[in-house]
Amino acid sequence: MKLPSNEDPRQKFLKHHVTKNMTEGDCDNAMKKVNNENCKPVNTFIVSKEKKAITDICGTAGCTCSSNLRISNKPFEVITCNRVSKKPPCKYMGQKSSKNIILACERNNPVHYAGSIVPRTSAEESV
Repeated sequence: MKLPSNEDPRQKFLKHHVTKNMTEGDCDNAMKKVNNENCKPVNTFIVSKEKKAITDICGTAGCTCSSNLRISNKPFEVITCNRVSKKPPCKYMGQKSSKNIILACERNNPVHYAGSIVPRTSAEESV
């Protein structure tokens, strides 16, 4: 599936990485909108009812960890889809977790999913 040439980076990011409702078993269907001719090895989806909660990470809901990278102030549910077959039809296995997400931002908009970290527990913070 080829992306429209006029699709801006923010819209592409949201399309490829943000979903309102998803389970680990939904990876095969979710990856259909991400893959083109090839089977992408891995993709992470951020599960959030509100896209604004994700875009706000590039503003007040995130802190700077490098020049254009922002880390979320709170953890999000994420589903990581890992490829289990290389040839179409692409098959994926999903893994759900709760992590603080790291996004690349341009002009206060998310444009790339850069990774995630496991949130610190309150016990770890008090040490």
